[in-house]
Order: sequence, then structure tokens, then C-alpha cells
Amino acid sequence: MTVKTVIIVDDEPAARANLCAVINQFEQLKVIAEVGDGKTAIEKIEALLPDIVFLDVEMPEVNGFDVAKATDHLSYQLV
Repeated sequence: MTVKTVIIVDDEPAARANLCAVINQFEQLKVIAEVGDGKTAIEKIEALLPDIVFLDVEMPEVNGFDVAKATDHLSYQLV
């Protein structure tokens, strides 16, 4: 079984926790980072090279669209 790495990006801690709890129910998914802002999300995506990124769109300062654009040179599935 191939395990896919996941980064969760959301500025709301409760939303991150809920999504993490759901993802952790699947053996084939492993959460490698939870991030609360767009700037850090870009850094983590570039450093950790996840297979999947669950990305909140509405975040202050650097939003989800900015994160997606800044990391579009990398290969990952965006949710």
C-alpha cells in the first residue's frame, strides 16, 4: 500500500483539527503538517513536497489562491 502525504492549510484551528481527524481514519493518508497561514503553507509545501494539500481559500494576507499560484511549479493534488 502506498501512503500519500498530506498538508492541511486552514486559518481556523477547529477546521484543521476536524479535517485531521477525518484524514487520520485512512491508513493510506498521513498528515505531515498542519498550517494556519498562507505564507507558512508555501514554505511547508516547498520543503515537504506533499502528495495532497487540503487548502482553505479564505485566509488573511496570503489566501489559498496565492498559495496555489506560488506552488504551481510543484506536483501535488489540490483539494
